[in-house]
Amino acid sequence: MTENVFVNYRRDDSGAEARLIASALSDSLSPESVFIDTRTISYGDDWPVRIRSALEGAQYVIVIIGPKWLHAGTDRWGRRRIDDESDWVRREIQFALSDRRKTVIPVLVNHAELPPPDVLPNEIADVTAKQGITIRNDCWEHDLRLLVDKIATVEGMDQAANSNKTLKPIWQYLDEDLRKVMTIAATLANLESKNYISTTNFVKALMVLSPGQISEFFGKLPDGALPEQVPETVPTQLAALKMFDSFSPCINSAMDHLTPVVGKKEQLSSEDVYIDIARYASGKSTQRLRTHGVGKADVENIVAQLGWKLVEREPERAG
Repeated sequence: MTENVFVNYRRDDSGAEARLIASALSDSLSPESVFIDTRTISYGDDWPVRIRSALEGAQYVIVIIGPKWLHAGTDRWGRRRIDDESDWVRREIQFALSDRRKTVIPVLVNHAELPPPDVLPNEIADVTAKQGITIRNDCWEHDLRLLVDKIATVEGMDQAANSNKTLKPIWQYLDEDLRKVMTIAATLANLESKNYISTTNFVKALMVLSPGQISEFFGKLPDGALPEQVPETVPTQLAALKMFDSFSPCINSAMDHLTPVVGKKEQLSSEDVYIDIARYASGKSTQRLRTHGVGKADVENIVAQLGWKLVEREPERAG
């Protein structure tokens, strides 16, 4: 059994939609690669064991959210099913979020909205931070294709990265946005016929994608402190992830110091890596910041102004 996609849903909220989505994914990928309980669990199977096995093996967890998802199963005393620690929908999401190797994709159906994190149990609140897809009733086929294409793209990105000796050891520590940044940076390196990702290309990729809140930081820098921006139409080359041999010393240093302190649930963001470079590195990109009056203390002041909580290096230990 090689199930790579796990479909999480609540039957009395989006059962029909879940089956349609699972069927479309099966048609595009393969029937054996998609797990949904109503179709994949056979008579006589140990249901909890089968669920756990499929969830452990899946790389992509699709969380289908309909309009009744949050309050489905609320009893007469107002207790929601999702607040029950034994609720399987909650347990599946919690397990998926605890494993950095899994890509969690919320899928909104039937005009549903993603709930704010503070109305969810703490253990699954992070699902609201994941980049999701809305499948509209009047654009069902089009939007479903976007989901299929997203999984195919992420899968292609993962396969390419895991075939690169430099990326493979750290790929699981990078969040989704940082993986996209690395893909653009690798593409830029390939277009320049370089066999390494320079810090300049990394920063240019950040400028193109502006993931997370990095654009807010860039907006506080003086003119000229960043490299000249590349066109926004840089063609993403997944194959470029296979073609480079190393990172610049600045990126290497950031990765070497940050990946050991990342917890099991946590992943590195683009902000984590860039701010570490801006604080501690001494290459051309950092020297450009210093030339324009942006020192380590200035970087830290901007981070404080923005209220960011970043992954920090471990303090240096005295001799």
